This record gives sequence, structure tokens and C-alpha cells, in this order.
Amino acid sequence: TSGWNAGTGFIPVGDNTTSYSGIFDGNNYTISNLYINSTTINYVGLFGYSNNSIKNVSLTGVSITAIGTAGANGSNGSDGTSGVTPTAGGTGTAGAVGAILYIGGVVGYNIGSILNVSIAGSVTGTGGTGGTAGNAGNGGNTTSGATVAGAGGTSVSNAAAVGGVVYAGGLVGYSQQGSITANSSVTVIGTGGTGGASGNGGTGGTNSGSGIGGAGGAVGVPGAGGISYVGGLIGWVNSGGIRQAVATGNVTANGGTGGAAGTAGVGGNGGTAAIGGAGGAGGIGGAGGACYAGGLIGNNLGTIQNGSNASGNVQATGGTAGIPSVGGVAGASATATSGTAATGGNGGVGGAGGVAYAGGLVGFNSPDGVITGATSATYATGAVTATGSTGANGQAGGVGGSGSNGTAHTGGTGGAGATGGAGGAGYAGGLAGLNSGVIITSNSTTGLVSVIGGVGGVGGTGGTGGAKGSAGANGAGGASGTGGSANVTSSYAGGLVGSNTGVIETSYSTNAINGTGGAGGAGGTGVTGLTGIAGAAGGTGGAGGVLYIGGITSNNTLSITDSYHTTGALVGTAGAGGAAGVGGSGGTGALAGAAGTATIGAIIYAGGVVGNNAGTSILSDYSTGTISGTAGAGG
Repeated sequence: TSGWNAGTGFIPVGDNTTSYSGIFDGNNYTISNLYINSTTINYVGLFGYSNNSIKNVSLTGVSITAIGTAGANGSNGSDGTSGVTPTAGGTGTAGAVGAILYIGGVVGYNIGSILNVSIAGSVTGTGGTGGTAGNAGNGGNTTSGATVAGAGGTSVSNAAAVGGVVYAGGLVGYSQQGSITANSSVTVIGTGGTGGASGNGGTGGTNSGSGIGGAGGAVGVPGAGGISYVGGLIGWVNSGGIRQAVATGNVTANGGTGGAAGTAGVGGNGGTAAIGGAGGAGGIGGAGGACYAGGLIGNNLGTIQNGSNASGNVQATGGTAGIPSVGGVAGASATATSGTAATGGNGGVGGAGGVAYAGGLVGFNSPDGVITGATSATYATGAVTATGSTGANGQAGGVGGSGSNGTAHTGGTGGAGATGGAGGAGYAGGLAGLNSGVIITSNSTTGLVSVIGGVGGVGGTGGTGGAKGSAGANGAGGASGTGGSANVTSSYAGGLVGSNTGVIETSYSTNAINGTGGAGGAGGTGVTGLTGIAGAAGGTGGAGGVLYIGGITSNNTLSITDSYHTTGALVGTAGAGGAAGVGGSGGTGALAGAAGTATIGAIIYAGGVVGNNAGTSILSDYSTGTISGTAGAGG
């Protein structure tokens, strides 16, 4: 079907408004070379939306790719009016959320049974991009008189314009209910949509009278990256039974990239002997989206049983953190004879890295989820890797207002550098990344379970001070930002389950476990001082990432009974503390800034059965593997 519909291929049967409600019986025939390449449809598969029964059919050579539709962009705010009493700029409107994408080889969204179905090929889906917010309007100018010029508008929060969620599976994207017995040999890749960027802050109005210039507008919050739920068979199971199901393809889940912050508004220039407007504050970067990858199912709220298993390699990577913006430059003073010029805007905080969940069978076994091998063992045999994303670096502060038009006038202070973003956590388990449900008579022999915690972002440098008047002093540089903490919620790797808040009974693992906590971000470098001004002190380093590793699970808060871990070695190193920021060079005739403070390394919890236990019971469990745990180095 690759030549159909101007190259977009087959159009799926049914959607959320007109679902397929019949009984499809393939009579054991094979459908070959199904091709779909869509950017306009959000329910994607042979059937986009099915609410009845599909059975007795095989699909081979499947190639399905889709991107969810983007959210609408916002509109710009109006500029303020100029005059004797000018007005501030408007805020603009927010963008819309990116569309959710439901994508599977056979069904995008399922409400019904799927029996005796097999599929081979590839499925790749990306959630829709969040809409960009409108820019804020510029402040109105003061044409005469002493009235302060209009402030630039603060751009509207775009936090609701998150990237679209993606539910991607080799067989089904999202299964609301129904019984499923099927085989999938599909390579599946799912990526959350990019968060919508925030708009720019408005420029402060210029004062042509005798008053202060308008302040630059601050920047609103951008949208976070979209979440991805990806499974070799099904992305999300909301209810129903998964029986004698097999998935052999590799699975990759990526969180969506956080939205970028808009540009901060510049302060307007002052009139006569007045100072300019302060620079607007830079915006925070949007958080990277979380992701859930499972060899069979991304997120499970149903029952997996009767020998269901997965053998593909599973990889989850948290979404890239959004980039923040630099603080706005302060407006220049006019012919001021005393006082201090306006301050630059503070830099924006780095976006947080996305969290990753990966399991050989299930990324997350939710509280309603049951994995049971009571009649025939459920198991996973593929390698598992979860990687938390790095936090974005904090941005620099804006330059202080210039006093160079005046005489005994001090330049403005630079804006403060911002804190680096926190690194994302990782949860990796041979069977499940995170278990809050029930696991009975199941096993994992994946070979290697790995978790890598995200690194904290580097702190921002303070803004340069403003230039002095002819008989004044230069402005001081802004304070340096603190380095971002690494994976604030810690990272977890377990031979069977990454972290357990549920029940594990009569299950085992033979996997090797390897864990690395993310390093804390370095403190920001001190800004260089202008002539006669000392360099700014460096920033403090961020905290290193705490790491938990264990043969059965790294962290237990409920119960583990009659289970064990053998053979595989456990090796882990907690995150290093963040390095101290280097002090800034002093201006001519002034001292250099002091170095910041380094941070101690993080703690590791390692155990053959459990790394850390805060649960109600651990009964009749054992481990025979070797253990090596190293605390994080100091910064």
C-alpha cells in the first residue's frame, strides 16, 4: 500500500467518531506489506479504532509511521499605547496541547477481543507538538512628562500546551478492555511530542519625557514534553486479560522534549535624568517527558498470564529538557547625576530531564495490574536499559543598565544566573521497571539490567554589570547559579523489578545489574567584573544522584515472598557531587571572585535481595550473586 493516497499509504479503518464495530475474521489469511505514513491521523493501524472482535489473521512486512497533529499556536498580545500615560503590553494567548497518538500494527485504540493474530514489521509513533504561545506586546512609550513608560507584557503561561502523549504497540496502541492472544515480532519506537514553546516577553517602552523606562516583560512557562507508553505488544492495557501472548521485537520509548522558553523583554531607556526599566526575567525550560517501555506492555492495569513472554531488548530514555532563556538587558539611564541604573533580569532555570521506566515485560505494573504465571510462567529475556535525561543548564542573567550617559551614576547590577535543571531518574527491572501491583510465579533472565541517572544541569553565570557614568562606578555582576541536582527522585535497578511498591511472590531473576547515579551539575562560573569591580563568586554544585540496586528489587515498600536472585553480579556507583563554580576574574584593579562550594557525593543502597527495605515483609527469599557498591565522589 506504499503507493496509495499520494504516498501516505493505507487509511486506517475507523476512528474515535466512527469506530469499526464489526467482527473481522481473517480466516487465517495473511496481509502483506501494509504501509502507513501519516501526519494527519491520530488513530493509526490497520484499524484506527475497533470496538468488537479481530481474529485469525497474520500481518507481515508492516511499516507504520505516524506523527500526531500539532496543537494550535497562540496569538500575540497587543502593544501598549504611547502617550503621556502609556500602557503596558498585553500577554498574548497560550497554544494548545499536542494531539494524543494511538498507534499499533493492528489497532490504534481497542475495545474488544483480539485472538489468534500475529504481526511482523515496524511501528514508529510520535505525539503531536504543543502549540507555541503568542508573544507579549511591547510597552507603550512615554512621549512627555514624568510618567513611567509602559512595561513590556509578560508572556502567557504555556504550561498546558504539553506535547502529545503517544501509545504505541506492535499489536495495539491502547487497549481499553478485552481478551488478547497474539504474537508480535515488531520493532516499536514511541516518542512523546515536543512541548509548546512560550512566547517572548515584551520590550519595555522608551521614556522621551523625564520618567523611568518601562520594565521588560518576563517569560511564561513552556509546555512539558509528552509522555510515551510503548510495548512490544501493547502500549497501554487499561483492563482485560493478556493470555499466551508473545513479543519478540525490540522496544524503544523516548519522552518528549520540553518546550523552549521565549526571549525575555529588554527594559526601555529612561528619560532626562531617569533610569531605564529593569530587564525581564528569563523563562524556565519545559520539563522533558517521562517514558514507559516494556517488552510486552508499556503500562499494565490488566492481567498478564498463561505463559505470556517477551524477548526483545527494551530501552527507555527520558525526554530532553527544554532550554531556558537569558535574562533581559536593563534599559539605559539618561543623563543621571546620582543613583544606580536598573538591574538586569534573572536568568531562567534549566528544564528538568525526563524520567525513564523500562522493564523486560512491563514498564510499569500499575496498582490494578497482575502478572501471574500460576498456570504457566510469565517471563522476559531481553536486555533492559533506562536512562534519565540530563537537566538543561541554567541561563545567564541579563546585563545591568548602562549609566554611561550620566556623571556620578553607578551602572546597574547584572541579573542572577539561574539554577541548572534536575536530571531525570531511571527505573529498570528485568521484568518490570516499577511494580505497584502483583507479580506471581514470573521470572527474568534478561542478562543485563542497566540504569543511568540523569546529570544535573550547570548553573548559569550572572549577568555583567552595567557601565558607569563618567564619575561613577561600574555595576556589579549578578550572582552565579547553583548546579542542578541529579535525578532528584533517585534511580533504581533490580534484577526482577526496579522499584517495588506492590507484591512479589515465587519469582526469580538471574540477571546482572549495573547502575550509575547521575552527577550533580557544576555551579555557575562567576562573571568577570568590570574595571574596579571584583569578579563574582562561583555557584554551588548540585547534589549527586542517589542509587538503589538489588537482586530482586532495589527498593521495597510492601512484600516479597519465596523469591530469589542468582548468578548475576550487582555493580553500582552513586552520582558524584557537583563541582564548585569557578570565581569570575576581577576587573582592572579588583580581586577575582571566590570559587563556589562543591557538594558531597551521593549515597548508594545495594543488596543481594533488596537494596533498601521499608516494606511490611520479606519472607523466604535469597540471593547468591556478588555485590559491589560505590558511593558518589565529592565534587
